[in-house]
Amino acid sequence: IYLMYGVMAHVAVARGIPVYGRKPGSTPMSVKTYSNINELKRYEIGFRKAEYEHIYHLHQDKAKAFTKEFLGKRFEGISTPEVDPWNPLGYSSDKQDYSREKIIEELGLNPDNPIAIIMCHTFTDAAHADNRQIYSDFHEWLKDTLEIISKIPHINWIVKPHPEDKFYNSKIDNAIALTEKYLDECPWIKLAPPDLKTGSIINFVNALITVRGTAALEYSVMGIPCIVTSRFNYTGLGFTHEPNSRDEYIQLLS
Repeated sequence: IYLMYGVMAHVAVARGIPVYGRKPGSTPMSVKTYSNINELKRYEIGFRKAEYEHIYHLHQDKAKAFTKEFLGKRFEGISTPEVDPWNPLGYSSDKQDYSREKIIEELGLNPDNPIAIIMCHTFTDAAHADNRQIYSDFHEWLKDTLEIISKIPHINWIVKPHPEDKFYNSKIDNAIALTEKYLDECPWIKLAPPDLKTGSIINFVNALITVRGTAALEYSVMGIPCIVTSRFNYTGLGFTHEPNSRDEYIQLLS
């Protein structure tokens, strides 16, 4: 798992032994060769800025058509076997669609304020796999983010726990436990309804915050400003907000 992050891959490449890794999601299969340490910092499922700009300038219409179809299916909970056979739990058909009116009523939000959603991570899932991030791990990120937004009452903040938390059986505070500490004193901070379908967030959200969640890639496509606090496979391409320090992060949240 996570071959490019592993000790063995680094040791082998450092000694001149090439490392081969399958690129996930490829059809039928493609393999990437790593021959130096710097290459191991890249992501199998990512691409360079030059590749992104090549597609953007020369194949924009085709890319837009593909993206519209792919995200349309994904948001509705329909998997695309030839591209991505895995359908995330947050998009599953047993989740509910929420309109802006419904989410405001359900959570008791201030209808005059914008809505920002904080997309949490499973705290123990490859927490140190990024090239660089402001916080040491997902737990510290959420803990400090909650402290910051507790002083920003002019925005409705919705904290959405990761739907796969239940598979990890983490022994440290999870997103719900951390958030519950603020609910009574900060009525502008809420926990997302457990049945919220991720695809319906587009109906009500004005901004999205994550460390490196896929949602920042998806919702940037939909025109939603997204704040990302690490460097991941879709960052550095100009369509996400990427603070370089805690002070910059606070400024963006405000």
